[in-house]
Amino acid sequence: MGGRPDPELAVAAMAAFDHMPVGVMIVAYHPARPPRRVYANLAAARLSGVTLDELRASPPMLRIPAHERVRIEAIARAWLSGAPLIEVFETELETGAGERVPIEIQSAQSQLGDERLLIMFLSDIRARRQADATLRASEALFRRLAEDAPDTIVISVDGIFRYVNPATLRVLGHETVDTILGTPMASILEADEIGVMIDRIRRQHAGEALGPREYRARKRDGTPITIEISATPIMFEGRPAMLAVGRDVEERKRQQAELIRADRMAAVGTLAAGIAHEVNNPLTYVILQLGRLRGAIRKLVPDDAVRADVDAMIADALDGSQRVAHIVRDLLWFAREDASPPSIVMIADPVATAVKLATSALRDRAVVRVDLDGAPAVAANAARLTQVFVNLIVNAAQAFTGERPAAQAIEVTWRPDGRQVVVDVADNGPGLPDVPARIFEPFYTTKAGGTGLGLAISRSIIEDAGGAIEAIARPGGGAILRVRLPRWQGTVVASEAVPEAPKGGSRLLIVDDEPLLADALGRALGEHHACAIARSATEALDQVRAAEWDAIVCDLQLPDRSGLALAREVLAERPRYRGRFVFITGGAMSAAQATEIAALGGAMLAKPFNAGDVEAAVQAMLRGAAR
Repeated sequence: MGGRPDPELAVAAMAAFDHMPVGVMIVAYHPARPPRRVYANLAAARLSGVTLDELRASPPMLRIPAHERVRIEAIARAWLSGAPLIEVFETELETGAGERVPIEIQSAQSQLGDERLLIMFLSDIRARRQADATLRASEALFRRLAEDAPDTIVISVDGIFRYVNPATLRVLGHETVDTILGTPMASILEADEIGVMIDRIRRQHAGEALGPREYRARKRDGTPITIEISATPIMFEGRPAMLAVGRDVEERKRQQAELIRADRMAAVGTLAAGIAHEVNNPLTYVILQLGRLRGAIRKLVPDDAVRADVDAMIADALDGSQRVAHIVRDLLWFAREDASPPSIVMIADPVATAVKLATSALRDRAVVRVDLDGAPAVAANAARLTQVFVNLIVNAAQAFTGERPAAQAIEVTWRPDGRQVVVDVADNGPGLPDVPARIFEPFYTTKAGGTGLGLAISRSIIEDAGGAIEAIARPGGGAILRVRLPRWQGTVVASEAVPEAPKGGSRLLIVDDEPLLADALGRALGEHHACAIARSATEALDQVRAAEWDAIVCDLQLPDRSGLALAREVLAERPRYRGRFVFITGGAMSAAQATEIAALGGAMLAKPFNAGDVEAAVQAMLRGAAR
């Protein structure tokens, strides 16, 4: 309003003020007179809750609550005394109805003659206050959710951390926000990931929608981790920013690896179940006939030197057959349900047995030192635990490549860990592969000629018993295979001794549809028993109806029905045959089959077996039937 006033312009301005949605008030101040209201528009009256005439007739000062009046009067006195005008501030206006309305006052000043004019523009800021409150509540809710979230949540501006939640500190290994706020996000990434993140942020700010991505990162201490990050552009404190939600996927990767392992084991199990029966049948009669041939060699070859050569060849053939049998038996671990119930086993017993069985593998390779004094009992299958420790000891022995067996040591020790027993099989050999967990994968091996099944089977056995096994690099070189098993919490009771079995004079019925195997069984058992052969379940049932048998040696798989179905039919007609069945199988046996065999009082013999195995099973059955 400097310069010469234009009356027409003033009238036009006042007319415009009359129609403004913002309240306008003009107050004139004179050094010698009280202040006076020069102008007030309709919007100001509405904001004050009175009519325009009532407002113009009221004192020039705004109706301000008492707690604010002191502050506003101080601002006015300071301005009149020459202080700069405060151009924008907030206060409250008290309406004629007694309501308090928050307002924002934007001020300007001018001069009219010897009076100073204060021009005030009054805005109702209730909506803005409500929006601010809503925003603050939203921010508080976001912070509360972010603070409690299990995933990492960060806000970055120009690639710099501006907010991180507690999960981020935990995942990245920081104790307080002070060590991470203000640092570049790129500082946590592997070098080749930085460019990828920068490019994705640029594309997202440009409006492109991108899904989550896994980034290779490092914790504060340098430990490598993998984080899956989903990000979206936001505004933060008035600036473009990125809100990123991350998840440590190391556990998910471990679970995926477990699923892959389980899938591989299922594939191996399917393969094993399919081939085992076909392999074990011929393998069994080969072993049986080789055993009989070895026993008859003295009669067939009178010359001692030639007989020794023939005996050596038969021994080699038996050894090769046993190796094939061992491989097939190992394969079956992946198809077989754990049918046998656990027993109470003193952990030192299977270890001691394993050391004896591994003697040939240890010779000229390593020494074994066992310290299991005071080791408690576990609930497991003793034979399977023995197999585990044989595998671990032999595997350690075969890892040695030096020629100083006295200096190459395998140590077996134990320690308690809560409700678990921890047994370490440690060696000072060449150590583990780069990925230690791979040694438990089926068919993975670093040894020439190895099948890669020993440690995989050991893992299955230990997990079936409710435990776990892991491979650990030994400080200073070597490896530790650590077995964890649940500790037996009850009392250990000594088992009852089994008396010696009687021999000879028994009548046996052999039921098998494989002619060569049935004949081999007949010849092997015929040395001590009177044997007859049935080729099917129907033929066997006729034989049972026609004569009395002391025991029935029966294949589980028969052409017309299963061996168990035959047993049920026999027992339905002749209950006295309960406990007289020896079932033989060349494939996987389910837990349901094992349970039914036990209910029938029967025994089970897995192919391939030799004459001594089948004779021992029959003798055990005869002893049980005689009681």
